[in-house]
Amino acid sequence: MKQKKLLILISISLWSIIFLVGLLQLPLQEKLATNTLGLSLYDDILVTKNNTISPEDFIFALSKKNIPLELYKDTNYAATLSNDTYWFLLSGDKFTDFIHSPEHALSLVQIAKPQLDHLSVYLLDDSYQVLDTFSMGRKFSYYSRPLNHRDYIVPIDNASKVDSVLFQVKTDSYLQFPVTLWHEQDWLNFLHLDLLGHGLFYGGLLVMFIYNLILGISLKDKTNTYFSLFVFSFILMQATWDGFSFQYLWPNNGLWDLMANPLSIHFASLSFVLFSAHLLTTKKTPHPLIYYSIICTHVLGMLLTFLFSSHVSVYIAMFNASLTLFFSFYLLYKKGLRHRTEILYLMAWQFFLGANLLNILSGVKLLPYTIITATAPKFAIIGLVALFSLALSEKFNTIKYLNGVETEKRKLLKTLNHMHKKISSTQNLHTIFSHLLNEFGSMTKFEDGLIVLIDQDMLTCDIYSKDTQTTDMIELSPTQLDQLNTLIHAKHISNLTKDVYSSSNAYEDIIDIFLTSNTNQVNSVYLIPLINLGTPIGFVLLKSKVYRHLDAITKETINSFASQIAITLNNTRLFNKVTYQAHYDDLTGAYNRRYFLELAQKIITEIPSNEHISVIMIDIDDFKHVNDTYGHIVGDSILQASVKRITSLLDSSSVLGRYGGEEFIILHHAHDAKAIHPLTQKLLTQFSNEPFIVPGNQKNLKLQITISIGVATSRHFHSIHELTDKADALLYQAKANGKNTICYSTRDSLAK
Repeated sequence: MKQKKLLILISISLWSIIFLVGLLQLPLQEKLATNTLGLSLYDDILVTKNNTISPEDFIFALSKKNIPLELYKDTNYAATLSNDTYWFLLSGDKFTDFIHSPEHALSLVQIAKPQLDHLSVYLLDDSYQVLDTFSMGRKFSYYSRPLNHRDYIVPIDNASKVDSVLFQVKTDSYLQFPVTLWHEQDWLNFLHLDLLGHGLFYGGLLVMFIYNLILGISLKDKTNTYFSLFVFSFILMQATWDGFSFQYLWPNNGLWDLMANPLSIHFASLSFVLFSAHLLTTKKTPHPLIYYSIICTHVLGMLLTFLFSSHVSVYIAMFNASLTLFFSFYLLYKKGLRHRTEILYLMAWQFFLGANLLNILSGVKLLPYTIITATAPKFAIIGLVALFSLALSEKFNTIKYLNGVETEKRKLLKTLNHMHKKISSTQNLHTIFSHLLNEFGSMTKFEDGLIVLIDQDMLTCDIYSKDTQTTDMIELSPTQLDQLNTLIHAKHISNLTKDVYSSSNAYEDIIDIFLTSNTNQVNSVYLIPLINLGTPIGFVLLKSKVYRHLDAITKETINSFASQIAITLNNTRLFNKVTYQAHYDDLTGAYNRRYFLELAQKIITEIPSNEHISVIMIDIDDFKHVNDTYGHIVGDSILQASVKRITSLLDSSSVLGRYGGEEFIILHHAHDAKAIHPLTQKLLTQFSNEPFIVPGNQKNLKLQITISIGVATSRHFHSIHELTDKADALLYQAKANGKNTICYSTRDSLAK
C-alpha cells in the first residue's frame, strides 16, 4: 500500500511538471523559438505530389503557373510512408528578404531530415531559370554533399539572383521536410551549440553503455548486460535518425542506412525484452511461452528486413516494439509494485511518454514548436535510460538487502533451532518457560516477559512470569476468552505505549490482565502468538520499561518459528497432563494408588537398612453418611480439604497417596520406630479438634469430621504390599475399636 501511494504521489508530481512545462511554452514562445538564429519556413513551404513529370517539365509548368501547389502544413504528407515523388518550393517575400540581406554574402538552406533517399535541388531566378543544381541523399555517397553535415545543407552563393528553390524528394522512409534558412555566421554559432548538445547526449548514453557492460561482465549479471545492449541499440537507433550513422559508419552505403532504421528498432526492442524480463522477475525463464515467442518474433523481423521494402520493415519493427511495450507492462503487472525497482521502472515509462507528448503536441500545433518541444524526445531518452539505471541499481540494493535479510534470518533461525532443541530435551514446563523468555529477551532486548498457556475447555490460563519465576492460574469469562483468541489470531501486537493502555480498547484490556500491577512501568510489549493446528494455545508476551522496536526480519522469523514452539509446548503440556493423570488423583492431587505403591517401593530400596519404614492407613469416619446427607459435592470438598490438612503436617520424609474412596496412605521413614507416634497423633487431633467449613449457596456448612488410623512399622519386610496389608488390617481394627482411633503394629499401640 505504501508503494502504491508513493507511485501515485510521484506520478501526479511528474505529470504536473510536464503540464506546467507545456503551458510555459505559450508565454515563452518567442524566447524559446527554435529559429532564433535561423528562419524556419515550415509555414511557407509549398508542395505537390507528382510521380510522372520530369524536373524540366515541372519547372516549365511552374513558370506557366500550371502546377497546383498547396501549403505543406495543410497537407497530410508529413510522416507519409510511401515511395512517391514530392516537389517542394521555397519562394515568396519571406524567403527572398532573408537571402537577399545585404549584410550576408552566403546563405544556407537546411533540410533537417537525414533519412531522405533522393533529393534534387534547383536554385531558380525570377524567370525560373536554373542557376545551380545539387543532388544528394542516401542514394548517393555522403561525400557527394556540398557541405559536410549530417543534414542536407544547400549553399546559396549568388543569393541576389536566387528567387526560389525547388526540391524533388523521393524516399522510402517517413516523409518529413523541415526547412530552415541560415546566414553563415548564425549557422556557425548554431553548429557549435548543436555539436555540444549532441556530444552531451551521446556521451551520456555511451557512458551508461560502457558502465553497464563492464558491470555486467564483471558481475556475470545478465540484467546489466542486457541493459547495456539496450542502451547501445538506442544509441544506434538515434544515431541513424540523426544522420550520424550515415555520416561516420557507412557513408557510401545508403541501402544499409535504410535498413539500419528497422534493424535498430528490432535490436532495441529485443534487448529491452531481455532486460525487462530479468529485471522484473527472479526466475531464469520468465513466462517461457510468451517470452520465447516475442524473441522469435524479433529475430524473424530482423531477417525479414533483408527481404521486404523499407516501409514494410518499419511497420514490422513498430509492431514488435508494441509487443515489447505490452510485454513489459504485463511483467510489471505480474510482479506488482512491491519494491522501488518496479516504481522506478514505471516512472521511466511515464517520463518517456510525457516528454514525447510535448513533442507530439507541438507537431499537431497544440503547443508551439520551441527548443524545449523540439529536444523533448532526447530528454525523454536520457530520462528513460537514467531511471532504468536507477531501477537496476535499486534491484541490486534489493537483492543485497534480501541477502542480508536471509543472513539475519539464518542467524535467528540458528538461535531459534538451538532454543528449540533445548526446550525439546526437557518435559519440565518451568524450565522451558524460563529458557524461552531468556532467549527471546536476548534476541529482542525486551528485559521482561511472561508466557500464557490457555485451557480452552476449563476457561483458565496458566501464567508463567519471568520476574517471579512462578506459575499462576486465572479464570477467564467466555467473552474474555473469545477476545484473547481473536487477539492471538491477529498474530501480534507490537510497540504499544503506556498511552494505549489507558484507552478502552477491549483487546488492550485483555493485555492489561496479564501485565498485572506494573502496567505503568511498561512502555513496549510484543506478543508472540502460539497456535497449534489452528487453535490458540497461548502466547509469549515480552515487556520492556523503555521503547523497543523490532525490525521486520526479527518479527517475521520469530512469528514463523512460533508454530514449532507452540507444538513443543502443547506436546509437553499434554505429556505433563498424561503424566499427572498417571501419577496423581484428579480430585485431591495426592498420588494415586498405583503410582504411590511404585514410588514407595522405590523409596524403601534406596534408604539405609537401619531406617524404620512406617505405612499409615487413614480412613475418614462415617464418610458415607456425609455423602448421603449433604451430597457428593460436599463429600468431594471434604476429601480435598482432608488432603490439605494431612499434607500440612508432612515433611520430606513422608509421601501421601489416595488409596481409594475416603482412604489415604502415607509412607514414612525414620531412625526411631516410635517417631511415627507424634505424627499420627497430630493427624488424629487435627481432624477431631478443627471442624470443616464447606461453602454453600446460602450459608456455610460446619462439619465435624474424624479419622481412624492404622500404622505398621518395621525394618524387616519383603515388600511394600506386606506393610500395606498389615496397616490396612490395623485400620479395620481401629474402626472396630470405635473410630477416631489409632492402632499400631507394636505392643505400645495407643488408643484414643
